[in-house]
Amino acid sequence: MGQLRKRYETELKKIKQEIIAMCALVEQQIADCTAAIINKDEALIAKVRETEILVDKTEDFIESKCYFFLLREQPVAQDLRDIFVGIKIIAELERIGDQADDIAAVFSVIDSSEQLNRLNFIPQMGKIASQMVRGCVDAYIKNDIEKALAIIEKDNEMDTLYFAAQNNLKDFIIENAEQNTQQALLMLMIIKYYERIGDHAVNICEWVHYAATGINPRHAKKYSNNIQQG
Repeated sequence: MGQLRKRYETELKKIKQEIIAMCALVEQQIADCTAAIINKDEALIAKVRETEILVDKTEDFIESKCYFFLLREQPVAQDLRDIFVGIKIIAELERIGDQADDIAAVFSVIDSSEQLNRLNFIPQMGKIASQMVRGCVDAYIKNDIEKALAIIEKDNEMDTLYFAAQNNLKDFIIENAEQNTQQALLMLMIIKYYERIGDHAVNICEWVHYAATGINPRHAKKYSNNIQQG
């Protein structure tokens, strides 16, 4: 039994290492698309889009490995939740990669440097996005509920920046509606993609909570509200 458990833990550790590697790819996408905007560097846009292909392939690889693991080991209880949550996490990471790729795509059609100067809140949004993505995966690897909850709270910072940026872009439209509206909408799409990255990180944290406790906090809150209303 000891040998079987050791093999199980070794294989699970390998899967988690693959998830860490996927997280690093996605973090690099966030860093590259943020740097592209800050430095107006179109070469980084191509890099983000190339990395997206690798992220998709990595998700497929890890997912196949997880399903094979489930079939062979047939885990139960928290062991089962661990691998199930791993599958959920790579799906969220892939979506985060999609958001970074979308940022790169929108950036490539914004017209001028003057308009890009309106995106002066991007460095901080990019920094928070990277911290949240790294933190939520670290919480999963370490089975750290407290860290997961802290990352969920950090999403408030992202939301605050998002709404401040929205107001900034409203002013931009008012200044010259005829010329600025289309460009403002493109910039609004960029900040929305960053905000969505934060939301995906929150989803991962909620799955981390589920892995450790068997309870998804979002679902628990919904059920509690339904009971109170009933």
